Amino acid sequence: MSKPHFRWESELSESFQENVSPALWTRHNTGNWVRAQESACSEGRADIVWGKFERGLSPSKFQRYAPLLQNRTASRLLATLRQRSAQFEEDLLPRIGVTAPVLKRWLRALLEADLVTTTRDGRLRAMPRNTFPSVEICSFELKLKNWHRALYQATRYRSFSHRVFVVMPANSAYVAYQHEDLFRKANVGLVAHDESGQSRVLVRPKKRSPHADYRTIMALGMFSQSTPIKLRSSRGKS
Repeated sequence: MSKPHFRWESELSESFQENVSPALWTRHNTGNWVRAQESACSEGRADIVWGKFERGLSPSKFQRYAPLLQNRTASRLLATLRQRSAQFEEDLLPRIGVTAPVLKRWLRALLEADLVTTTRDGRLRAMPRNTFPSVEICSFELKLKNWHRALYQATRYRSFSHRVFVVMPANSAYVAYQHEDLFRKANVGLVAHDESGQSRVLVRPKKRSPHADYRTIMALGMFSQSTPIKLRSSRGKS
């Protein structure tokens, strides 16, 4: 078997980012798109993450909240309070899994930021006017050869992503494609990318809701500090 033409993962990443378009993974490519690199929204770091926001909505409006949104404890609190009715602080403690001083610290920060408010009887709830926008997330794990490792890492990104792909040089991707069933079972896509900038989807994952709401909130904080991008025509093939 011949070696991949890309010598380094950085070369693969540069070529893929220069040529890829959301048309590779979605037919609904309208809206505002933001791209981030080296995400820390899950166990392991996704190489590239794309987020789509509704037209007219810029994630930069949440930039001042970015440190809070990206904090694991604060994001857990926001996710819990969004999902349930107002709760007492002592009821939150076992759900969040931190010590009482840590919980108090981040609750105080969220209260000061007006992301959380208190009721008359001392319960806590998320502020309706600060309801977070919906975001559609697609993450990519890039590898030159080791598809086993790439697949394992990519499964972690499903905690905050609606779609996840492994991207490899064409030769390596077709080797991985021999194990198509494992990718489909994990609902992880597989893309073959060559030196000409062409991308071909070998396995297309189904869109699924992320496993962890709080990690999606962390991603929102990450996107709020990223630069919006102007879409270009896709060179990918399905």
